[in-house]
Amino acid sequence: MVEGYAETLHRNGGCVVVAPKAPRYIDDSHYPVLRIPSLKTSKAVGPYRLASPIEVRTIAKLKKMPLRLVHCHSPFSLAFLAERTAKACGIPSVYSYHTKYAQDFKRTVPRAFRAFMADFIVQRVRTFDEVWTVSQGAADDLRALGYRGGIVIMRNGCTMPTGEPPGALISVVQASHNIPENVTIFLFVGRMIWYKKIQLILDTLALLKQVGRDFRMLFIGGGQDEHEIAKTTREMGLDDNVIFVGTIYDRELLRAYYARADLFFFPSDFDTSGLVVQEAAALECPSIVLRGSCAAENVTHQKNGICIDDNADQAARAITELLDAPEKIRELGKRARSEVYLSWDDAMKAVMARYEKVIEHTMRRKR
Repeated sequence: MVEGYAETLHRNGGCVVVAPKAPRYIDDSHYPVLRIPSLKTSKAVGPYRLASPIEVRTIAKLKKMPLRLVHCHSPFSLAFLAERTAKACGIPSVYSYHTKYAQDFKRTVPRAFRAFMADFIVQRVRTFDEVWTVSQGAADDLRALGYRGGIVIMRNGCTMPTGEPPGALISVVQASHNIPENVTIFLFVGRMIWYKKIQLILDTLALLKQVGRDFRMLFIGGGQDEHEIAKTTREMGLDDNVIFVGTIYDRELLRAYYARADLFFFPSDFDTSGLVVQEAAALECPSIVLRGSCAAENVTHQKNGICIDDNADQAARAITELLDAPEKIRELGKRARSEVYLSWDDAMKAVMARYEKVIEHTMRRKR
């Protein structure tokens, strides 16, 4: 997402990205990137790096640039750097809250330290001139940490283009996994981690198989739990129906997977925006999402997608009804394309218009 911001801003006046150093990673972007020393985080946190918060040289470099605004996407060490840069340059600052830390801390932080971590984030967020979240669910999570200031909901756009991908690529998807021509395909794209409600997916698939439904479930992505998920899949007797594709970096090939899929099954209640639901909508593939999740905020049940509770029986019934009415699936997909999908260009128009308001308001307040 930060790359998407940077690419658009680069085409509309310029920007500079400040990010932690990553081993063996070489920047080849059109816009300048300042890398600062970093440390590896724990396996429970994920493949992220913690940047050094004390970088006087970086701030000195940034002061020489004609910056108008600082936009921070991390509440930890980079937030310190963003705060100091904004003050040193005399410019406004914006912070975007992307992750459900209140929920995440229950999984990764010992109980005795959760209040400290929550207060740490809230204190950092308060230093910014304006606070954004990507969804109402993300805003609620930030409130749960104790933040009481103003929040602007700035929805993420999707970089996945609309339109049918080449038929040859769809044939590649079929042939790569030996999928029969007319078999039903369910798709999941994301990190292979249990807290994405993957067990709910497997339980639903088991029920569908019990009643004789033929299908293929394609999981695209990698993650710390992928081997355990594959083991559970085998133990549930779903080997013939479930395919672990791995991570796909070719965006055109990924579009072909979305286009070939009949339903996108994404019951995660952890994600704050569910961009993959928008990607599926771009290819007119309707989603099955968890009622009350952030991914479901723009999905209307039975109109442009399906909303379910955390219940495999309910999910299996909803899917069965759709499979018996294929024209309904096509209708949901078309509505998802027009109502769920938000292009990146349209989203960034709103972002840049809001930037100008923040700059104007901050400068007026200083005067």
